Amino acid sequence: MKRLVIELCCCIALTACGNNRETKTIEEDLTAKALLQGIWIDDETEIPLIRIEGDTIYYTNPQNVPASFKVMKDTIYVYGSNTTAYKIDRQTEYSFWFHSLDEEVVKLHKSENPEDTLIFKDQEVEVIPTTLEVIKKDSVVIYDGTRYRGYVYINPSTMKVTRTSYSESGIGVDNVYYDNVIHICVYEGRQMLYGKDITKNIFSVVFPEELLNQMILADMNFMGINSRGYQYQATLRIPESSVYNLVNIAIGFDKQISIKKSGINRFIYFSVISGVEVAYRFSGYCCDYFHCDVRLLYNRLVHVRQKNAVYIRELHRVLQEPEFYRFLSQESSLYS
Repeated sequence: MKRLVIELCCCIALTACGNNRETKTIEEDLTAKALLQGIWIDDETEIPLIRIEGDTIYYTNPQNVPASFKVMKDTIYVYGSNTTAYKIDRQTEYSFWFHSLDEEVVKLHKSENPEDTLIFKDQEVEVIPTTLEVIKKDSVVIYDGTRYRGYVYINPSTMKVTRTSYSESGIGVDNVYYDNVIHICVYEGRQMLYGKDITKNIFSVVFPEELLNQMILADMNFMGINSRGYQYQATLRIPESSVYNLVNIAIGFDKQISIKKSGINRFIYFSVISGVEVAYRFSGYCCDYFHCDVRLLYNRLVHVRQKNAVYIRELHRVLQEPEFYRFLSQESSLYS
């Protein structure tokens, strides 16, 4: 649950992270960068955490993408799919302490064991599959006395999606996932009335680029036929999270496609171990989410250093609304 709160903070700060101007105006501390070269061990676990070589940070998990970095003043900036800043508390030749996004002090010491290099040797980034095999779904509907069958084929692909995730201690890393291509088709008897391969790029008309880039096209369902044509509903999901959006696809009898977010995207609920996670659509912004402990969330958010004032003001406004608290208290009992 703690990680979900951290991820929200970083989702809300996404625009600020990608447009941080401070990193462009402050001179890089090359001496501090030189001190960081080598393998660094977690003080608590005595397990290697990162290897720094040149301008790049390498991680022990082969699913984590290496990231470039710079040190400026008392902050280390890590450049992945988002830019993340960590305040440095202490740095010597053999020790390195910094604040995570969760405001915990991560304490590292430099490895003096040559065998630790084996953990990072010849390490290639592993791409995480989201669908292991082709999934086929079909549905039969009757419209205006005619029997129709709609098909969905969810196909694994080699298209890659990079998503930033966060450890329990608040350290951000990028993982790479394979996206899907979904084929949809509608038949009347043996005659195919419509068929098309769908990728997530078709949904750029309803999602901002920053959000769409981190989502996969996870699922599709044939919903039926009405006077407007063939109706499908797509699910776009952020990998390895419970955050998703439902999108309605209407294919007219003239084969023209119209796309619209489902109304359910305003509030989406998930049962979780210690509470209810809520997806809430901020006014004019992308669909973000947070746990019902909203005060804790806000306290975490204000500590994110790449703050975007507009997002924070909007979140603060939402948190002050009595109707919002009443809504949470009423709905939480239904999903706990």
